[in-house]
Amino acid sequence: MFDTNKFIIDSIEMIINKKLEKVINNDKMAVVTGTKMHGRKLKYKVQIEGGEYLVNDGIGLKPEPNTRVWVHIPNGNLENAYIAALMA
Repeated sequence: MFDTNKFIIDSIEMIINKKLEKVINNDKMAVVTGTKMHGRKLKYKVQIEGGEYLVNDGIGLKPEPNTRVWVHIPNGNLENAYIAALMA
């Protein structure tokens, strides 16, 4: 027998979890592969999960190539990502 209430609750839970993924999983491990001037600003090339991205140095760490870092991705938006910490 089909339980409509359970279906509705499960659907709501799935939607909420999908929206929360962007907020909860917003720090990624990365490796600095180099730097690049982007306009007047120096950006860092980082590898995250197989892709390469340009990010800001959020707190003035100035990491060298091959340094492992934590990259913070606000609201899942890589355009606003920045290096937040060095990995120990």
